[in-house]
Amino acid sequence: MPKPDVSDERKPQILSAAAELFSKYGIHASSMNEVSKAAKLSKAAVYHYYDSKDALVEALVRQLFDSDQPEVRNLIASKGPALERLDTYAKGLVRLLEKNKVLYPIFAEFKAMASRNRNVLMILKPYFTEYIKVFTAIVEEGIDKGEIRGEVNAVDAAWTLASIFEGSITMRHATGRPLKKILLPSVKLFLEGIEK
Repeated sequence: MPKPDVSDERKPQILSAAAELFSKYGIHASSMNEVSKAAKLSKAAVYHYYDSKDALVEALVRQLFDSDQPEVRNLIASKGPALERLDTYAKGLVRLLEKNKVLYPIFAEFKAMASRNRNVLMILKPYFTEYIKVFTAIVEEGIDKGEIRGEVNAVDAAWTLASIFEGSITMRHATGRPLKKILLPSVKLFLEGIEK
């Protein structure tokens, strides 16, 4: 009789243990052996699902970005005013990230690795490219509907908004200040600045 497939249980178990370790000690200071102990699994079981520590880190980062994709889809699908939609997205992002606080240090370390490791960059780039594309479309829509000043460059506005999000996440990690007290006022100031 074949063994039951337990990957739906094991993968989250491993990712959760790795997230706790990586967050507490850093990615480079944590070993796969420590991950297996924290997950209460054999080292072979961990390697069965993730063939390297890099694969484990990549899975954690993908998990965080993928969990934001429904919010991005809602941003595109909703038909309210552009500024309101961007504000709603920012509030949803704060909720998502606060729910996944343990991943802040890992995410910060991973983003720093992107400047030295092409594989890491190639994981992050599609997500950021999608955000810029979506933010640009929303700003263009706001300009077309007269909600946003006509002289605003939609691409520049999208990059600015993405930078506010990323900078706020970094500042939250560096200072411990609640994300909502950094990101939401920054987004509000930005949106007021482009409003017609």
